[in-house]
Amino acid sequence: MFRLFLVFSYTLYFVTHFSQNNNLFENAHHLCYMQSFITTNQNANSVSSQSNINLDSLISCIDISKSTWYKFSTNNVGGNADLLISQINCIGDSNLVYQSKVQAVIFSYSINNSNSSIQILEDCKEDDNLINFNLINLLPNKTYYLLINGFSEIDSLAVNATCSFEIKVSGPAVQPAFSAGDDLYVLPNSSFQLNAFGFGIPQWFPNTLMDSNNSFNPNLSLNSTTEFLLTVTDSNSCVFKDIVKVYVEKQLIFYNTITPNNDGINDNWIIENMDNYPYCRVNIYNRWGQEIFQSIGYSQHQRWDGTRKGTPLPAGTYFYIVNSGSTINSQTFKGSITLLR
Repeated sequence: MFRLFLVFSYTLYFVTHFSQNNNLFENAHHLCYMQSFITTNQNANSVSSQSNINLDSLISCIDISKSTWYKFSTNNVGGNADLLISQINCIGDSNLVYQSKVQAVIFSYSINNSNSSIQILEDCKEDDNLINFNLINLLPNKTYYLLINGFSEIDSLAVNATCSFEIKVSGPAVQPAFSAGDDLYVLPNSSFQLNAFGFGIPQWFPNTLMDSNNSFNPNLSLNSTTEFLLTVTDSNSCVFKDIVKVYVEKQLIFYNTITPNNDGINDNWIIENMDNYPYCRVNIYNRWGQEIFQSIGYSQHQRWDGTRKGTPLPAGTYFYIVNSGSTINSQTFKGSITLLR
């Protein structure tokens, strides 16, 4: 969810495992926002480009000998982002393990009149555990590249190293403009429209009740509260998922008796269909007007059990005031409850 993501829905992110085959600049693997990418430089070599780009001369702070390439794109706003390389684990090529680590650098690339140029965003970094880039003022709608190289220092001699690591890019500059929309509150069997937005072709689940599965704004009607999962794949094959919940506000039914004797029948005061009103307010009073119970929301685990702060109350008549908290038809209900013992 593009937070820009909205208040009531939430976005799902993933961990991707990838068998490395991106040892060429042109095959740089695209990193997806907030999706951890676990990979290795196992099959990398000193060949860095199939287009004869002389990257060795353009990037002097890294020995491009066992390197892999990655990239990420900014949104139409740009700004700041973070790129984290963690879980670094290296093994020396000749089983000579000493100071094995990875080197990394982030840069932008451009070509003008057949002349290639790069702009390195931060100094090259190296570590055997964790590398963190704090990137500022990234340009909008721009592709940036990450180069990672594995090496070991053995008696001051650099030797290629096979390394595994985890990469994750985050921050407002790379956050996608995508959301399944705010949670909705509707009346039973009324027609309404979902308010998602984003990019690519959306897919909903479940979708049997919708007039279109491939629209960000399908029309539908419901008779029970339902969660919908929205999945979108962008042009870089990044998959984003978001969930929106639609509350169907059914008529409330107030029980008028509570018998808290632990027989499993009417041990708590029940209001049927109250789960569809998560922002309701429930207040219960004794005959002298003293409040003996209150809650915001009234789920199964919040129900009044005939006590006041855990102390059993005597049999008698109690009085409730319930506000539904509905965003479409807020109502206040008043009535009495008979407590039997």
